Amino acid sequence: MAIMEAMIANLCKSVNIPFIKALQQMPTYIKYIKEMLTKKGTLKGGQTVTMNKECSALIKKDVLLKKKDLGSFHIPCVIRETKIYRGFCDLGASINLMPLSLMKNLQINELRSTDVIMQLVDKTQKQAEGAVENVLVKVGNDFFPTDFVVLDMEESYLHPIISGRPFLAIGRALIDVEQGELILRIYDEQLTFQVFKPMHESEQENKKLKEEYGESFLMENSNELPNKHLELPLIDKQKTQEMKQPMEFKEELKP
Repeated sequence: MAIMEAMIANLCKSVNIPFIKALQQMPTYIKYIKEMLTKKGTLKGGQTVTMNKECSALIKKDVLLKKKDLGSFHIPCVIRETKIYRGFCDLGASINLMPLSLMKNLQINELRSTDVIMQLVDKTQKQAEGAVENVLVKVGNDFFPTDFVVLDMEESYLHPIISGRPFLAIGRALIDVEQGELILRIYDEQLTFQVFKPMHESEQENKKLKEEYGESFLMENSNELPNKHLELPLIDKQKTQEMKQPMEFKEELKP
């Protein structure tokens, strides 16, 4: 095709007849040009046809299988004397989040003021109450010094806190979504947490939460929806106003 275009370009340079006369002679060449453009070669025996990667993926039988949502990642931890069975881990969160009620239960009084405003999916905003610094979060036998943004919100019994990228970076976290594993690398040790726990372990964990929180835990557990998301960017305080919007603590945050 490129050779033909070059030939036509060269011919056009040497055309020395009036334009109207050239138009009159064009129908004579239409038949030949059409044959040149629409002529298709036929396959002969022994020929090899090279397929691009998109076609090969459709024809081959070993196409990768689709996967469904396998669940969220959470780890057990301890803050002071309070056990948190399911600390929600979220790579999409640029901060660590704690509800105001949990901060009061932990008797943390050093609340630093902050201008952080959180934006929800429906574009409404909530003003953070403040931030607490250097809260020691115990995971296994190790302590993680963690800063939390505190938000006045309904307390979640499934995921009392949200651990974002700052927390996961401390533990040099590795996440295997297919295997449902979250690995924390602490010095020369590794802590592995399984998202898909054996049935008896999940039942024991749910039993403890039910005994501790009663019907509130059962209601939240039955209403948990993994496909909703929260956005949590930092925005200019002067350009926004605080708006009251109920927020479900279990949902995922995005930076």
